Amino acid sequence: MSDSSSLYDTAADLDPDRLGDSGTTPIPRCSVAARVRDDGLAGTALPTSRFLLVEDPGPWGQAPHPVGSLPPPVAAHVAHLARLVSARLLLVRRTGRSAGAGRRAWALVDTVSATVRSGRVDEVDDLATLDPLRDGSPDPDPWYLVCTQGRHDVCCAVYGRPVVLALHRVAPQHTWECTHVGGDRFAANVLLMPAGLVYGHVDPGSVRGLVEAYADGRVVPSSLRGRCGTVPAAQVAEHHARAIVGDDRIDAFGAPQVVHDGRDRWSVTLDHPRSNRRVRVELAERHDEVATGLTCAGTGPGRLRRWELLAAEVV
Repeated sequence: MSDSSSLYDTAADLDPDRLGDSGTTPIPRCSVAARVRDDGLAGTALPTSRFLLVEDPGPWGQAPHPVGSLPPPVAAHVAHLARLVSARLLLVRRTGRSAGAGRRAWALVDTVSATVRSGRVDEVDDLATLDPLRDGSPDPDPWYLVCTQGRHDVCCAVYGRPVVLALHRVAPQHTWECTHVGGDRFAANVLLMPAGLVYGHVDPGSVRGLVEAYADGRVVPSSLRGRCGTVPAAQVAEHHARAIVGDDRIDAFGAPQVVHDGRDRWSVTLDHPRSNRRVRVELAERHDEVATGLTCAGTGPGRLRRWELLAAEVV
């Protein structure tokens, strides 16, 4: 039985908002606990700007950087490629896929240039000679990814599975399931590539709005975790800057100018070309100790980063 089908079947029989532990009182799933704590979404997207996507039907296992069902030589080669091009390796698969040999898709995404280079190989073993910088061709189409790696964190299956099915109904040719993207407690997590937008706590009813906004070159600030390729402080600053100038365009701001005092203070300046002004945001970084609930698999305490807005002004 595949990784996804066995986990989804099990999850369907559980209270979707609570984790059970034999002989103990059920505790909230990490995604629910994050909502109760009001964990901030802003500033939690991966700072990685490149992603290497490799199709693999699974099973994917528990590791946050899995090799899935890829043959060992292939797994070693694609992991080496990801390091070589400074990319985060994500395994992807089609919803409703069937495991087995056959053609495999791949893509190299650069969120800074907002470009995709993609291709296909005839057999999985052909991935062992893949060169993503030379093979394939420029791909103008979007890639919509939903983390469903439930063996890593059950929330990704419980909340990710309904979202990927809804997204598949909206945009079947562009929708993929993917492995761990960080922030399990924000499931369901959706990545819109190549812009690198990461959304959290997405529900099935909101996916059409995300797709339509993306096609229109806009973001949906209420569920945006951030944009891959920038440091967390810059993502948080952009969140506040959007509220100040009322601009929801994806590329509303230029590259951030970030100053860190080496401790807990950050100053981020963002150019806003439309108004020919700049927005300066001052932030303080805090850390809270959390007894439990940062992940469903984690049973001990964790450390939660929070951001305090000190000042924001248009200059």
